[in-house]
Amino acid sequence: MDRTCVATVSAPICSVAPHGFDAVPHTRPSAAYVAMLVQGLGEARGWDRRRAEAYVMERC
Repeated sequence: MDRTCVATVSAPICSVAPHGFDAVPHTRPSAAYVAMLVQGLGEARGWDRRRAEAYVMERC
């Protein structure tokens, strides 16, 4: 079982899957999903749109 952890600003986010990270094809997130993440970072962290977009896009 593969365990992947990603460090966030305040806490790690972990997922567990029966296969490795590279076992499935990866796609870029939709613009609507990115917008939702950016809005959430603005609300939760007080980040401006530019900072939140840069953070999200570095990880896609």
